[in-house]
Amino acid sequence: MKKAILLILFSITIYSCKSQEEIDFKVGYLPNLNYTLTLKQISENNIFYVATDEIIESLKNNGYSNPTITKDTTVLRSVSKTGELNGNQFPLNIEVLESSNKSLGKGMRMHGNYVNGVIKIDSISNSSMSDKSKMELLTSMETMMNQIKYPERKIKIGES
Repeated sequence: MKKAILLILFSITIYSCKSQEEIDFKVGYLPNLNYTLTLKQISENNIFYVATDEIIESLKNNGYSNPTITKDTTVLRSVSKTGELNGNQFPLNIEVLESSNKSLGKGMRMHGNYVNGVIKIDSISNSSMSDKSKMELLTSMETMMNQIKYPERKIKIGES
């Protein structure tokens, strides 16, 4: 009897440890929810200059070392609030809580809609930005936020 129970428990354990064969990505917003984003990105760039001795000397005279190593840390915290579903869309409001990017200052708000899985930003509220800067930021943010597209089907392990 003990062997039978042990065999059943062992079988259940093996079956439950079976790995996933496919992943179903469904990335997007849902209505009437709040989403908090916390992003910290650290990048390190190593630039090694290959040039004539006089160009390398000129770079050194202008304060560049060879190789030139730069490190940059970007921090962004925001909250996105979605509203009531109306047909195939719902409102989306994003507020920046913290940012190391000067153009995305604390308290800046973006207003728009989420329509059929696509973000459409209508306006940006930021008293320290010019209208031209707001339009440029609006276009770039909308493009960036809609950039990643996942297929409408399950992705198999190892598939690109």
